[in-house]
Amino acid sequence: IEDASHAHGSLYKKKPVGSFGLAGCFSLYPSKSLGALGNAGIITSNNKSFIKKSRMLANHGIKNLKTKYIHYFSGFNKLIDNLQSAALNCKLPYIQKVINRKLEIANQYNNAFEQIGLKGMYWPKYVVPSIYIYSFQTKRRKKVINIFEKNGISTGVYYPIPLHLQPSMKFLGYTKGDFPNAELFFKQTLSLPIFPELTNREINKVIFAIKQL
Repeated sequence: IEDASHAHGSLYKKKPVGSFGLAGCFSLYPSKSLGALGNAGIITSNNKSFIKKSRMLANHGIKNLKTKYIHYFSGFNKLIDNLQSAALNCKLPYIQKVINRKLEIANQYNNAFEQIGLKGMYWPKYVVPSIYIYSFQTKRRKKVINIFEKNGISTGVYYPIPLHLQPSMKFLGYTKGDFPNAELFFKQTLSLPIFPELTNREINKVIFAIKQL
């Protein structure tokens, strides 16, 4: 099962992300490249029996409308409602436009970082990313946040706590220092505004702030 939560439209060596395993799982949270009006998600698969079983699991083990009162096994109520489905169908034709715009913005940020000798967001040449969050690394995060704040630009830390230090993962027995690279990444990561509705003027404002670093 492939976690492709943020990877709508991404390619890895020319192959769509989400198509490598038995199933791909995508989040359709409102802020994603393909976002619903609320919480939603999809599973993709080329395996017919898996799709059939997944659909039944999402609807309390019901096979189809003809047998809608027969539950063949215990399942869940995980159906996307009609309103969410309608909204997603309206957005679907524009997904590539959204992906391209965010990639265009990310490249502009990267160019700005390169001009001042810093590294922005990285992806290999054989990857076509679908940018969800634009993140970069900095050893002086607090100072950098202040620079952006002075320019009227909000920043974010996604995500502030590594998995092995989450309270829910205590049972695994890991402690601080067990994954030093992950911990360093979380200490230094910072994210900039990136969404398709950003105007060129707003993008230039972010770039101006980047060049003050």
